Order: sequence, then C-alpha cells, then structure tokens
Amino acid sequence: FSFSSKELKAKDPLAQVRSRIEDLDIKTIIPYVVDHTTHVVQKKRNTAKGLQALVNGKYIVQDSYLDALVYAATPSDLENLESLSPLEADFDTAWPDAMAHLPPPGKETVQRTKEAFAPRLDRINVFEDYTFVFMEPAQFGNLQDVITNGHGKALLYQVEEGVTTAAEIVQYMRNAAGDKGLGSQRDGPGGVVLVRYVASGRHENWWAELGNEVALTTDQRVIQQSEFLDAILGNDASGLCRSL
Repeated sequence: FSFSSKELKAKDPLAQVRSRIEDLDIKTIIPYVVDHTTHVVQKKRNTAKGLQALVNGKYIVQDSYLDALVYAATPSDLENLESLSPLEADFDTAWPDAMAHLPPPGKETVQRTKEAFAPRLDRINVFEDYTFVFMEPAQFGNLQDVITNGHGKALLYQVEEGVTTAAEIVQYMRNAAGDKGLGSQRDGPGGVVLVRYVASGRHENWWAELGNEVALTTDQRVIQQSEFLDAILGNDASGLCRSL
C-alpha cells in the first residue's frame, strides 16, 4: 500500500498504520513502487500516485479500505482462541472489494463512473510516442513518473520568470519533436505537448500569456495538468495533442 506523506501527517502517522496493517503481512510505504505497490491510499482520485496506480493497473482506495481489511482479519469472538476471522472462514468472500472504497469524485474535468477506475493492464502504453514539456520543476517532478510509467517522455524546460519568450519554448518543442514535426506539421501518432503552469502572484498573467502564445504559434493546445486523468482512464492520449 502506498500512502501520501501529507495525508499520513494530517491523520494517521505511518507507524500507527503499520501497527494495524503489517501484522496481516501487508507492507505499507510512502513512495509508489512499480511492480510492488498493489493499492494506493488517497483522499482524492486525481493525484500523482493515483495516476500511477491507474497507469499500472492497480487500485486507488481511501482509508475505509484499511478499516475493512482489519475488520475482515479480526476473529468474530475475541474471547474464544479458536474463533476464526471472516478471512479465515471464507477468504474470497471476506476480502474487501477495493472498488467499493474508491475515493469520492472531485473537480475532474470529465466525471466518469467508478467502474472507469477499475484496474486495466492495457493502460501501460497510454503515453507511448508522446513527449510532455513542463515549465516548472515541481510540476515536472510530480508527474514525471506517471508519464514514464505510461511509456511516454517528460522534459523540463527551465523558464526564467518574466524573461523567457514563447519563441524559445516553441524552438525547444520543435527540437524535441525532430522529424515528427510539431502542431499542424505533426506527422504520425503521438507528439510533443506543452503542459500549462498556473501561477499566482505578480507573474500570474505573464505565465498565462506565455502558454497562450505558444499555443497560437504552434496551432496546438497547451494542456492543463488535470487533463491527464481522463486520458489515462480512456486509455487514449490523442486528445492531449490537438490543434486549436
């Protein structure tokens, strides 16, 4: 089980979670570990770790799933040493249904049914042939693993706030695209996509205009970070690389 460090500090220290779960031979960790993590425990659906879980065909659950596990592993009669837990009596029936503990919907750009969040192994190539350019280090670090897990490429262009021009970013994108071309000149599947950075403070308008200028120059949308979720759920990233 992979947890968010922020959520653990806010509600339940990792040591407490481990004392409840690891006696059941379930490992609890903070990072997402590919090929080992089976469930991601989050309060929201659209988080970086949640996206990794979806790409890798794993479950996203909320804290109530842990409660259900502990309940299923607890003997029905604690005073009777021979009393069996529900899991011991009927493992297949008593093991909690992860889909019943999906975090509630948030402000996703497209509202999908909970069935859409069921694990799908074929999502592992969802970003193949796509390169995503980020302009802010924290945003890049947050989503790099999501993209690379989906067989895509994530790049960081070091923007100097208030100084970098749209032309410089477009040239960087053209170099990344190579012979495949960029925007309306794109040839073949995939493409190079710029991810918008939404800033606050005195450079808020500057960042917004920078993204708009890149979009107009390339005749290609600059995407919002929130759009990754629906692309992964639909197992189709083509909507992230569309002309204006």
